[in-house]
Amino acid sequence: MTLQEFVDHLVIAGIDAACKRMGYPFRELFIDPCTEDHIPYAGYYWCVYTTTVEGIEPNIYIHAIPPLHSPDDCPWEEWFVRNGAFEHHVCYAKPMPKTTNVVDIPLNDQDHPFYTLDKRWYWYIDPDITPVLYRETR
Repeated sequence: MTLQEFVDHLVIAGIDAACKRMGYPFRELFIDPCTEDHIPYAGYYWCVYTTTVEGIEPNIYIHAIPPLHSPDDCPWEEWFVRNGAFEHHVCYAKPMPKTTNVVDIPLNDQDHPFYTLDKRWYWYIDPDITPVLYRETR
């Protein structure tokens, strides 16, 4: 996947529009850390999901979900605004050094994408909103 194809993928998924609604810096956060040779989220499933969780305004999340059959140490990440502040959750299918919380997302959950349902996730609130896999490029 080229960098332009990745940008197009995010735009088609509505990530740019969601960032605008939420006040997130789309290009700085998701595009600028990439190069033609380094697009770590190219194989990820990106989506915007509505939520019924109180305090999330606007009522949307941005999700970056690793490809099916990825190793358990590939992060699923979600970004949203809670009570006026940016929030970034980093989730794994197994305990990791930074994880501090555990959640079992039931199959009938309406607030998370299908690929995350019926699984146990180990997660933490990351004070840095930068996607985890981009940090090695800083």
